[in-house]
Amino acid sequence: MNKSTKKSAKTKKSSGRSLIERAKHIFQIIDYEDYFFPKTRLKEADISSDAIDNWLELILFIQSQPKIKVKKFHRNTMIEKIESKASIHALKNFLDDNQSFDVRWNSIQTYAESVMQQQKLAKSD
Repeated sequence: MNKSTKKSAKTKKSSGRSLIERAKHIFQIIDYEDYFFPKTRLKEADISSDAIDNWLELILFIQSQPKIKVKKFHRNTMIEKIESKASIHALKNFLDDNQSFDVRWNSIQTYAESVMQQQKLAKSD
């Protein structure tokens, strides 16, 4: 076994779980907790404080991105974007509790219309 193989095996052994296993554990904790809870509760996922911060940053980044679907056709895998920039902006406005009720109401309607239009376009292809 050469040095790089030893290092790779050691890293894999010390980390133990895959990224998806870690993410699932984090979301199990989040799902179980109340609306607000201290981030230290995520240590139950056997993740260091620094890693928790990195995971939270990654989760927030992903949540702010367009939603996608992954579809497999025979040997090809296609990625379908199911949200437009307009729908993402409308959703952000809706979720912003600093906005007035009217702005938030209009934003959620715009979001729903935009997503439905995107889905109609995808079905017509």
